[in-house]
Amino acid sequence: MGLDMTLSGKRYIRGYEGSPESEQKLYKDTMESLGLTGVGEGTHMYVTFTAMDWRKCSAVHNWFVVNVQDGEDNCGSYGVSREQIGELIDLCERVAKSGDPEYAEEHLPTSMGSFFGSTEYDEYYFEQIDETARRLAEILTQLPETPDFFTNVRLEYSSSW
Repeated sequence: MGLDMTLSGKRYIRGYEGSPESEQKLYKDTMESLGLTGVGEGTHMYVTFTAMDWRKCSAVHNWFVVNVQDGEDNCGSYGVSREQIGELIDLCERVAKSGDPEYAEEHLPTSMGSFFGSTEYDEYYFEQIDETARRLAEILTQLPETPDFFTNVRLEYSSSW
């Protein structure tokens, strides 16, 4: 067992008559690719995908607990805004660039838990933080920036141990 963390994306797709043709086509194509032709025709769906996952990266988990989950570390799912992801990217970039264990401990501290992994500010810690910044930045560039519910991808963070 260990601390498993996931940032998921969720996209609403309309298949209703009267919906934009591109949405209806996306709905139909998705249903067909799942082998579900004729099932739920003309309704809607949510497509959920894993945008990023981590294992035993307690510093990033701790950041989500404090900044997204209001201090509640309860293995729930929590909505995450683009702005919050941007803040995390910025913080991870600064910490990774510093390479300084004291700076890391002050700004992006690890947390202790039976299955949370190392609490050391070592090479592995800084590699995880750097990879988090790079991958999250890539994710944000691929997600639509529109606040439109119908084309937006909603992000959710969850963890388990």
